[in-house]
Amino acid sequence: MTTTSSVPLPFEYLQALQNIAAKTGSNDNKAINFYKLAGRNILFKLEALCRIYKGINDKDLFEKINDQVKSAEDLLGQYDFEVWFAQQFKSTEGSFFDSLNNSLKDFEKSFEVAFKKSRFIPANSGLYEELSADFKKVKWPGEREFAEQLTAFIIKKIEKVIKEYEDGSFDLSEPEEGLHELRRKIRWISIYASVANGFIQLKPGPLPNPDLQRYQTEEIIHSPFNELPKKPRGINAIQIQAPHFYALSWMIQELGIIKDRALLNSTFEERIKTYKTEKSEVEVIRKKLDLTNRKQEDDIHYITGIVDDFFKKHLILQRIIRDLQRSHSDA
Repeated sequence: MTTTSSVPLPFEYLQALQNIAAKTGSNDNKAINFYKLAGRNILFKLEALCRIYKGINDKDLFEKINDQVKSAEDLLGQYDFEVWFAQQFKSTEGSFFDSLNNSLKDFEKSFEVAFKKSRFIPANSGLYEELSADFKKVKWPGEREFAEQLTAFIIKKIEKVIKEYEDGSFDLSEPEEGLHELRRKIRWISIYASVANGFIQLKPGPLPNPDLQRYQTEEIIHSPFNELPKKPRGINAIQIQAPHFYALSWMIQELGIIKDRALLNSTFEERIKTYKTEKSEVEVIRKKLDLTNRKQEDDIHYITGIVDDFFKKHLILQRIIRDLQRSHSDA
């Protein structure tokens, strides 16, 4: 592969992560600063590339690196959840809120220790040089080969999600194993497009089906998550119909909203037992934050309906597969 190839490579993300690590300072809050500097977003992108190349290139190497990246991203995700959870109760007061803040402080201490073991901090841990050396050994594909491999890879991943849905693998009444897992799997499709360095483009056009209008909100259409990198010169881009990609983004957003509400409720129920919160205080908080059984039932009914429409009625993932297949045949 020539140095002018437009194939997406991991070196840029690796350098961005090392730059963030260098900015974390010399105090005891390096991991928290890494999080605040949006290190998790870069780790997501590096993980996405590793997942792609694990599927189309050196499986053993990229599986090893993917595990390292994912472990670090998971730690940041756990901290992100603890911060988010605490923020939901900032309008409350009492023993629960006090216990929650103390719990967050304890978590931050263990988080700093755990994240340092990942070696993504400090910048001179040696990890970045090791990963760079590993990447330099890889025989990267040419542009046409990469486009064909990427197309086949994404189709395979989408087909797996469809099969899992049809097999009933996603229990939407379960926040983690159902809602979060489904959202995670379809979100990767969007992330793969964002790290493809412009090899994937959205093709504008009229809606193929009036039913898809539900997904075409102004918020979604103008979302920064749907602004893919520009197409490199000289390549035949993989094209996905914009309305189909917007539908994917809309579903990711809706699943996220319901998933957050379900996790808020389930985690709250766990914590009131851990903190031994008085029943009277629990009831005040439940009422203030609308953590009611009726709300949960409404959410499950809503999300089940839109997920069934997405998969069975509107066939969004099947439409994206068809778009990818057409791009492949036209190349």
